[in-house]
Amino acid sequence: MIEYEKNQDNKNGTIALLRLLRALEFTYLFLERAIISSRELSTSKHIAWDVYKQTLHKRHHKTVRLSIWFATTTIPKRETLKQILLRGEIEPRTCEKCFPLIENIYRDIYRLYEENDILELVSL
Repeated sequence: MIEYEKNQDNKNGTIALLRLLRALEFTYLFLERAIISSRELSTSKHIAWDVYKQTLHKRHHKTVRLSIWFATTTIPKRETLKQILLRGEIEPRTCEKCFPLIENIYRDIYRLYEENDILELVSL
């Protein structure tokens, strides 16, 4: 898709995948810090806001940022979040096994965008 759209005026697929990649980065970092990392002492809402500032914050206007800040205040405490997200876990330590796979997928797609110099296809 990237190769095809690189020489086209319409880059809808590449832009959509880039937005999904950015959302994946936020989701991955939030879940990793909120569920797996035991060194993190802050609550889920603080983790969510910190990860948002680290990833998507620079790409949003003030109104969106404020809405997201409000949304982060509704995130439950860490233990509650873990219970909700990991309920029905089929196999022990599924979470720890999935995160390296998610990280590899993110890095592979990021590398493709970087190699093709299209990481900023959607302006800040």
